[in-house]
Amino acid sequence: MKATVVKKSGGLFPVAPSDIDKLNKYANGEIIEVSHRKARFYPLLQKYWALCNMIAQNAKAHEDFECLNTRELVSEYIKLKVGHIDSRIVIRDHVHIITKSISYSAMDQDEFSEFFDKAVDVMSALSGIPVHDLLLNWAEYECGVQ
Repeated sequence: MKATVVKKSGGLFPVAPSDIDKLNKYANGEIIEVSHRKARFYPLLQKYWALCNMIAQNAKAHEDFECLNTRELVSEYIKLKVGHIDSRIVIRDHVHIITKSISYSAMDQDEFSEFFDKAVDVMSALSGIPVHDLLLNWAEYECGVQ
């Protein structure tokens, strides 16, 4: 069972009526084991994909990066550059690298924020646009989030 709670002075409290229903299944004083993770902040993910979209749209202008012509390819490149790697497989002397997911289920907000900070540095290097300007003007590159 999964419930979303908010931390306030004095404890954790259910966020939605469905969360209240879930937690009411336990008796007062009953000890339960919980795991926790910080909920993801959707606008930061939206910003990430908008910036990936901008890099992809401008990749054709840079001979070295013309293969990064979709936001998904840009995202894979960024994950490789920042070391967000799940595994390496060697087949016949060729190394195949599998990147980790950045999905909601794979990363909490703190993990994604750390990844995003590294990613923006790579985006700045790819685009030649200072990090400050990328973060300030990201909405110009907005696209639908996958």
